[in-house]
Amino acid sequence: MKKLYGLLFLGGMLLFVVNYRTWFDVNAQSSIPSTDSDFINIQGRIKTFFEGINESSSSETAYRTLLQGTQGQENVVKEIAQKTDELTRSQGSRAVSELYDVKRVGKDVILARYLYKYESYPIVWYFTFYRSPNRATETATPNNNWHCIGIRFDTSLDSFFKEAKESSSSKP
Repeated sequence: MKKLYGLLFLGGMLLFVVNYRTWFDVNAQSSIPSTDSDFINIQGRIKTFFEGINESSSSETAYRTLLQGTQGQENVVKEIAQKTDELTRSQGSRAVSELYDVKRVGKDVILARYLYKYESYPIVWYFTFYRSPNRATETATPNNNWHCIGIRFDTSLDSFFKEAKESSSSKP
């Protein structure tokens, strides 16, 4: 009986992930113009983050800088920094980052995906930035308006190949 409940739970989680992905693909803009000042500032913060994890033996400082001002992220910084450092040790020397794509959901959410090329293997990084509607009208600098509310990395490149296959099959 416990196995059945476990399978039902996993099935429900899988269904949630698939539906979220579908909703995101339908509701997100596929690209952001290079003149978008919001993304230009965010891109600079991401570049600083990658430089920070590239230059030090511990990436914790880079995470703290990127997540500065984001509530509720303090408790995950040490854990994700440790995983990042372990990944770096296993994949060889750090290399370069390359912007893969950026999507905007409404006016106040920006999602960016990067390919981080280690010596032995590329890693996909996902960044989610949010600006509360109240902050959009504040006179603060653009960097203070946007908060990184999500960051993760993935060693699976399957999503890239799946997207390439789907986009080529949808062309006339």
